[in-house]
Amino acid sequence: KGGAAALEALLKGELDALTAPSFKEEIESLLAAHELKVVLDFAEVRLIDNAGVEAIVELWKRTHSQLGNAKIARLVEQPRAILHLLRLDRKLFEIFDTVDAAVESYGA
Repeated sequence: KGGAAALEALLKGELDALTAPSFKEEIESLLAAHELKVVLDFAEVRLIDNAGVEAIVELWKRTHSQLGNAKIARLVEQPRAILHLLRLDRKLFEIFDTVDAAVESYGA
């Protein structure tokens, strides 16, 4: 859902080679609508593979190139382990326990 503070995107199921292309299309739509503050809610993501990682890194790069940001909330099990293994939780993404905390981190 969109708002003045940030756009919240609830991801469900798997972010993998099958679903990453449609996710990338959504990224294009967000950027075309100038949604540059994005919170990805991973609470219902069971699995992320290399195509999914590539898609969220692309989102991060694209928002940053336009002076925006993409943050992640409510990481669970396998996605958390993958992002930690790749150090994306320390190098690129700010990770939050709740969506509200991620949205509030953008400020007013």
